[in-house]
Amino acid sequence: LSAFGGFPIMAAVSLQEDDGSFKMRPNFGFTAQLPYYPVGALDISPGLRFMTYSFEASFQGLVQAIQLNPFASFDFKPVLFFLPKNIHVSVDAGLSINIGYDLNQDVAFYKGVESEDLTGNETYSGAGIMLGSSIDYWMPDLPLAFRFFFNNYTVPQAPPFTDQSTMFSNIGVSLV
Repeated sequence: LSAFGGFPIMAAVSLQEDDGSFKMRPNFGFTAQLPYYPVGALDISPGLRFMTYSFEASFQGLVQAIQLNPFASFDFKPVLFFLPKNIHVSVDAGLSINIGYDLNQDVAFYKGVESEDLTGNETYSGAGIMLGSSIDYWMPDLPLAFRFFFNNYTVPQAPPFTDQSTMFSNIGVSLV
């Protein structure tokens, strides 16, 4: 089990706007992960991540969403056996389900394009992909680790363009 905080460091051009009003807020979440299982030259662990993210710009408005992310973590410790015993280098990959819980948009900017469901509420949802890597430092005398990570998330664009994808990347630290 782990809790984490991440800070967005990069966003796709399709997520940003020309007027310089684009902002992303830090991400927070929790991860549950099974033990690593040896598979060939790697150790593989399935997991499930729940996190928040948000972005804001003058025309896209404010999008606040949650992400549910089933993933697999590939630990390269068997291949990188020469590293100290308490250092692990991993690669994570998985799919994501993104659901908006708070939208605030100026839909008048997008004339003739619907961004509402049948109840008249704005919607934001869609599938995505997560790819990342991490370095874990396990404490020598405690069953705790600090995970330093970099993740890249492909998510839907703001309504009314949720059928298009965009991306952002973040770095952060996790207590495992």
